[in-house]
Amino acid sequence: MGSKTTAISIFIITILFWMFMPLSSVMAARKYSKTDSLFLQANRLYLVNADSAIRLYNEAYTQYENRGNKRGEMKCLSRLSMLYDDKGNTDTALTLSYRAVSIGLDNGYDTILAETYLRLGNLYKEKQDYEHAKSFYDKTVTIGLPNTTNGAWASIGILYSNIEEYDSAFIFLTKSYKYYLSQDTTLIPVLYNISSVTGSLGINSFDRNRPKEGLKYIEESLRISRKIGNQQNIISNLLNLSIAYDMLTLYSNSEKVLNEALSIADSIQNSKLKSRVYLLKSDHYYEIADYKQAYNFLKRYHSLKDSLNKKDYRDLLHKKEMKYANRINKIKLKKLQLEKEHAKLKFTVIIAFTGILFFLITFFLYRKVKIRTAEKKKLEHNSKKLNLRLRNAQQRLLNMEGHLEAQNAEIMKKQKQAKALDEAKMKEVVSELENRKILLTEDWEQYKDIFNLLHPEFLKGIITDFPNLTEGDKRQLIMLKLGYNRKKASSILGISSDSVKRAQQRLANKLKLKDIRELAAFVARHKPD
Repeated sequence: MGSKTTAISIFIITILFWMFMPLSSVMAARKYSKTDSLFLQANRLYLVNADSAIRLYNEAYTQYENRGNKRGEMKCLSRLSMLYDDKGNTDTALTLSYRAVSIGLDNGYDTILAETYLRLGNLYKEKQDYEHAKSFYDKTVTIGLPNTTNGAWASIGILYSNIEEYDSAFIFLTKSYKYYLSQDTTLIPVLYNISSVTGSLGINSFDRNRPKEGLKYIEESLRISRKIGNQQNIISNLLNLSIAYDMLTLYSNSEKVLNEALSIADSIQNSKLKSRVYLLKSDHYYEIADYKQAYNFLKRYHSLKDSLNKKDYRDLLHKKEMKYANRINKIKLKKLQLEKEHAKLKFTVIIAFTGILFFLITFFLYRKVKIRTAEKKKLEHNSKKLNLRLRNAQQRLLNMEGHLEAQNAEIMKKQKQAKALDEAKMKEVVSELENRKILLTEDWEQYKDIFNLLHPEFLKGIITDFPNLTEGDKRQLIMLKLGYNRKKASSILGISSDSVKRAQQRLANKLKLKDIRELAAFVARHKPD
């Protein structure tokens, strides 16, 4: 009797469902407008408040997905990929972009597809996979939409800068810059593009030895980004400005903008941008011969970069996959229901209702158990990893103390035996120079003493001709005299390869030489009078 009553109740619910379907369709149409409103709100915020924009795009995406609005889904995925990339979540950004591309190809949404191709190109450019990046920029240009095409030109220009083809970079950047200036500059997206391209032109000008022109571009880019209020763009411009100030020896200006960039990065909790600030602070302190500070910030940079590289987004992606699987299963059930509706309507509704209820309960329980298990494993793994890192750090400190004591004893021994060195021992000195690191001021003095055993009068002769050279300049002269490439020099000096390049270019300018090649030739042939 009880089962018969239940069957009758389910049948009545089914009839009411079919009767009120037109009313539910009207309500769905209203929700469509609410969903579009969410998307438009996110659009207004995505350049000025990333966290709020992410929340709104996710809400809009869920509603679009529930109603099968593919265009809406793709728009949300494409914008979310950009925001996650800005926050340093590159893996998540790539996954979302490829989802958007899949929807665009299936439905022929060229406008959003071009925007997503451009974003994928930028993601691969950040990963220094220039071949993949160029292929996506070419796909963007092939679609032929003005905004995204000119965005691709700008990105190709930056790519050429990364591989040191600066004249080609200037051509593409200028082409994009002129286009965006011709658009409505009262619109925030247009101003954002102008700011980005202007900043890239500033860096390109410095690469082409046009420092005054470069400084003008970068200051203009910062002005526009402040007007927009985009914090990430403001930080990027401040960092570019610090490089420009250091190259022009305006060191106090450089320190001021670096401190502002670090403060903003802390306030928005953006670890990716914070790591860039640390690296440029290291380069800045090296420029002003504060080698201890340079080394400290370089350590912070590597520590933060390592933590960013170890971020695991598999749990987030797994949740996304489960949502897609759930949606696909629902679609299959609806198809099955329609195929059998005319023959056995009552029976099909009961089976479908029971199946969906069972599926939801099973899925809910399975997902809850799996999430708790994954969280427990993750906590255990993180705890073990943290303990291991602490033990390794303690051991490295002990090793470093022993190394420094042994190093100081060896230097004293070398100084006493300097006058008796023969040719065989000169080779030992060369090997000592190759394997030694310059991290602190004491290391530099010891390194210089060993170098003078090989070239006793070299530094004296250079200083006689050019008395205004700094300690940093002398270090670069020694690296060049020993024939070390940038990678080797950066390893010994404890700075980045780009910093070595800029330091050597500035030294060439002081010696009134054309470029680093002439500087290397000058050092090789220089002999004291």
